[in-house]
Amino acid sequence: TWSLARLAIDLRPLLEMRAFCNHKLQLSDRDIQTITWPEVVARVVHLQATTRVSIVRDLNEHDIVARILRKENYLLGMLNRGVLGLRLDVPGMKGHTWLTKCVEWNIDWAVFNGMFDDDFSIRPSFYDVAALRKRMRYLAVANLLLSPFLAIFMMMYFLLHNAEKFYHQPSSVGHRQWSTHAWWRLREFNELSHFTEHRLAAAHRPATRYVGQFPSPVVSMVAKFVSYIVGAFAAVAIACALIDDRLLHAEVFGRDLLWFTAIMGTVLAASRGMIGEENRVFQPNRLMGEVVGHTHYLPRHWRNLAHNQEVQAEFERMFQFKAGLFVQEMLSIFAAPFILWYPMCASAPQIVQFVRQFTVHRQGVGHICSLSAFDFQRHGNGKYGAPVNARKPARSKQGKMEKSFLSFHAHYPTWEPDASGREMLSSLAGFRSSMHDGIATTARAYVAGGAGAGAEAGALPGAGTAGVGVGGGAYMRQSHRGFGDSGRGAVGDKGSPRFVAPGTASMFFDHASVGGGDAGAGAGAGSGARASARFCDASGGGDFSRP
Repeated sequence: TWSLARLAIDLRPLLEMRAFCNHKLQLSDRDIQTITWPEVVARVVHLQATTRVSIVRDLNEHDIVARILRKENYLLGMLNRGVLGLRLDVPGMKGHTWLTKCVEWNIDWAVFNGMFDDDFSIRPSFYDVAALRKRMRYLAVANLLLSPFLAIFMMMYFLLHNAEKFYHQPSSVGHRQWSTHAWWRLREFNELSHFTEHRLAAAHRPATRYVGQFPSPVVSMVAKFVSYIVGAFAAVAIACALIDDRLLHAEVFGRDLLWFTAIMGTVLAASRGMIGEENRVFQPNRLMGEVVGHTHYLPRHWRNLAHNQEVQAEFERMFQFKAGLFVQEMLSIFAAPFILWYPMCASAPQIVQFVRQFTVHRQGVGHICSLSAFDFQRHGNGKYGAPVNARKPARSKQGKMEKSFLSFHAHYPTWEPDASGREMLSSLAGFRSSMHDGIATTARAYVAGGAGAGAEAGALPGAGTAGVGVGGGAYMRQSHRGFGDSGRGAVGDKGSPRFVAPGTASMFFDHASVGGGDAGAGAGAGSGARASARFCDASGGGDFSRP
């Protein structure tokens, strides 16, 4: 019913969009289903040569995306700066960040709904802290009254959505997925949701393998015991069927044997899915490096400590069992009123202050978050390659803005950044000549040691053991000290931009290098700056050099 109602509301805009794509962008209905988003944006930018899309000025790729993701970029900035109050002092869950779908919807209604006027400028009334708190408290009361009905709806939706999958794949009960909080934490500025989904989907397999490095002995023993018992009963049922199939209809405790056989088959498949891999190779640092290659997320206290129990626990809070995420979603329905009333209301002044401090106006675009504008003059972090080192309170944490900038440039290679952005890109290439002698020396020592795979230009000089670098789809190609096991290299995949797992004291991306094209990055020694910058397009091919 809800989907039909949305279709009725959106039908007219969808038909107008279809006509625009058919007539203005020269895209057929079949092309619309297969064309990539960057190509659509490139056509819109090219269209401005003959058609005035914006009256004020010609829009580039960044302007178009910034208009689409205006609210999302503000939310990303608030989460990155720790502005939103999302923690409750609940016994047993202290320090837990309550960011589920339910809480996300409430934040959208409380903070962003009505934030902008028709000209995409922030309304002056938004800066009224008292009014913001009043909206949050109204929503808290509404959530409290509707929470029983929302819980029933969520339960029915979960059962209908997952019953068929669980019936055909009982082992899926032990599958994991990224939490809503992790999804927003790992998303980058000006990154459309499908690009985020692609990155996290690519990181799912190495993330599962990383978590599998630390199996719970108790869970494995219980799962093996259940598998043994249930498997024995299933074998008896199969033997009865071979002797005489009428025995399957014999009643046991009021149910026929066929019913018990179906139940035992489901339990057997589910329990086997919880048994840890026996002949696994323990290499958590290398697997973490593969995950980081897609997520671009590596806090300082994770570096070279992927085997640490605290790192494992923090990672598992981001990458949880589906059943656990559902329980959290159900609990958040009843916790949302208290979150809105207490910590969110307490953070209202910080929210307003963030919007004041991190807002910039662009002609033809309106007000946008200045972090998403890639304003290096105001928010640059020299540790991550920015040409300007701004004050710490103004910078994004963990170089999120700098990472987002390079990812955006990889997705939209025709986009021309401003002077500070071009300076950052050119500085990457400049390190090749300045570090050439040291790179060549380390490369000879590296090759002599016979370590790694995919080393192309050598390794960076400096202290430290050899590690793993993960290649990928854009920016740079080089050997660099990465994460993990000594003397190993990992060959990256073609495709979307991926960041190499970091070393000890390099420049940026959590001290990470970036893979390029279809080559992987090898293992090296060290600290310092970049080597051999080769910029590639996001598809993994079509290399082109930049000065």
